[in-house]
Amino acid sequence: ASALTDDNSRAYVTLRSGHAVAVVDTMALQQIDTIRDDPTDAATNGINPIALSIDARPFWIAIDNGQEYAFVTDERASTIYVIDVDPTSTTYNKWVDTILVDNGEHDLLGYLLAPYGLRGLAVSESTGQLLVAAPGYDQIFPPLIKTPGDEMRPGHLLVFDISNIRQRIRVGTRDRKSVV
Repeated sequence: ASALTDDNSRAYVTLRSGHAVAVVDTMALQQIDTIRDDPTDAATNGINPIALSIDARPFWIAIDNGQEYAFVTDERASTIYVIDVDPTSTTYNKWVDTILVDNGEHDLLGYLLAPYGLRGLAVSESTGQLLVAAPGYDQIFPPLIKTPGDEMRPGHLLVFDISNIRQRIRVGTRDRKSVV
C-alpha cells in the first residue's frame, strides 16, 4: 500500500516483508534515504527505509490531513505504527509512536476485537478519528470451501481518537507503546 503527501512530492510505501516503510521522491522517482550515513556505523550506509519493529508486517498506510503523521497497520499484530512525516520536525521520517489494540477486549458477542491483525485505515479530520478495519478471519481472502473447525468471526471497525496521540507526541510525554 502507499500514501501520498498533499503536494504529491513523497510517497510512503509499506514493505510487507521488510518490516519497514519506504519513502519515494515522486519527482526524482527514487527512494529517499531516511538515515544519514555514518562512516562509523555500517548499518546506516546506503538507502534506508523507515524501520519498524523487527516483527512488523506493515499492511496499510494513511497520512493525516495536517501532513504530520502517517499511520500504518500491521497485518499480523493488533498494532498501528505512527510515523512523523512533517519535514520541519526533528523526528521527520521516524517511527515515533505505537498504538496497541487491547486484545483482551471483546465485542458484545464475546469475540476478540482484533485477533488477526489490522488491515485498511482512514483518517477522518472532521472528527479527529482514525478508522481501522480488523478482519474476522486470519487470511486476506477466506477460502470458498470451509473445512471443519473453520469459524468465520465478524470483523470490526475500530475507532481511535488521534488528537490526544498528536499532543503526547508533540510534548514528548509518550512512551513508544500506547494502548488506546
